[in-house]
Amino acid sequence: FICAFLLMSCEEQPIEIPEFTVTETGKTVLIEELTGVSCPNCPKGVATIESILALFGENVVTYGVHGAQLTKPKDNSKYDFRNPDAEELEEFLAPFWGKPAASINRVFFANEDNATTTSIELWPEFVNRELQKNQVLDIALDAEYDENNRTATINIGVSALSSIPGDLQLHVGVTESHLIDPQDDINTTIQEFEHNHVLKELVTQLLGDNIVSNISANQTVNRTYSYTVPEENNGEWTVENMEIIAFVTSTESNGEVLQATSIHIK
Repeated sequence: FICAFLLMSCEEQPIEIPEFTVTETGKTVLIEELTGVSCPNCPKGVATIESILALFGENVVTYGVHGAQLTKPKDNSKYDFRNPDAEELEEFLAPFWGKPAASINRVFFANEDNATTTSIELWPEFVNRELQKNQVLDIALDAEYDENNRTATINIGVSALSSIPGDLQLHVGVTESHLIDPQDDINTTIQEFEHNHVLKELVTQLLGDNIVSNISANQTVNRTYSYTVPEENNGEWTVENMEIIAFVTSTESNGEVLQATSIHIK
């Protein structure tokens, strides 16, 4: 009986996502996942987010933050997903009660201790709630990649659909997917786990770059950034697997995310 129980506990359990009707408001939601390769519960968080992406598609943008907690590589890891930006971002999004945890549009939902929640079963519902809100901003994002110097010129246009009081901050970061490396799971280690949407670096400041105050309806603010991709190393920093994410927060709404988007670098 004990052996059978342990075998069952090691098997990956399917994630059940309630059925939702996706409302076409134009809204795109950001999920910032706090995760780590030495976190045995984190595969469940990853599976939940992948199910959310399958359900809501391009209406959701996500990245995984491998900060300081439970992120030490395994003895046979090829990669170290930790980086200074991820550590600062994890500290900014804390306090949280363990991992996996996620911030969904940086919104403080009722009955949650803060805007970063470990209630995995509620993540889909929180995403759905945010998708019901009216879209107030549009973000145009494109990248021109130069293969000779591995540099991407990132062009961003933020357009207000209605007047928004307060300061707007633009956040830009770079992620990488399809990185195969060990990952702790309950009672085992998955040797060939596919790590996706790993935050590699922030292009803007941690709290974003202030781009405008009291934006008016139909007003557009443009910004251009340059990002050089490090040389490919052991399958890491593969441009074809990398994305640029961009989102806007507002001081008027206590730093909540108003809109997000993402594109492939190449």
